[in-house]
Amino acid sequence: VEPWREKYLTGAKVKLTATAEEGWQFMGWKGGLVDDQPVSEITITQDMAVTAQFGTGITSNALGSGAINIYPAQDLYPYGAELVIAAAPEDGQYLVTWAGDLSGLAPVMSHVVETPSPTVSALFGAVPSGKATLSVEISGNGKVSVDPNKNLYDIGESVMITAEVVGSGAFMGYTGDADQKEAILATKIDKNTTITANF
Repeated sequence: VEPWREKYLTGAKVKLTATAEEGWQFMGWKGGLVDDQPVSEITITQDMAVTAQFGTGITSNALGSGAINIYPAQDLYPYGAELVIAAAPEDGQYLVTWAGDLSGLAPVMSHVVETPSPTVSALFGAVPSGKATLSVEISGNGKVSVDPNKNLYDIGESVMITAEVVGSGAFMGYTGDADQKEAILATKIDKNTTITANF
């Protein structure tokens, strides 16, 4: 901020410079200044609040037969963004474990972007006999929770999926191995199952 003052007179011009730390990229200004240039000038017209927004990319590594889906899908994620990261094993495969900036066995995870350049890895393996998987995909602006959220289910085990709209829009229903319009879905896992929540 040049010149730096605690208070400014109306009409004063102030130069703002955004400098990204390693692993972050400048995404733009928010608040009293809407601009995507890291060096910008504003004219003080009233009490103003301006925030520099920085973002980072996420690296995903799928080891074995499967993929990692990050929702929402974008190149840069601003600091503090809340993401849903889902393992998508190929048929006959399941998520063995997460590694990197995620840990555990649950195939649907929440992640808040707080560190630069996070890496998310998933190891996939063959589904054991008598077990099945649930893959949840998201189409549009929303998120889901799965209860119980496990990497393997016993054949016939019950699961509840709850869809929640993020921002504006509406929940349109589930497709794939389930067909329902209501946001709360109760289903039995009798085979490797893929369900898409549509927003």
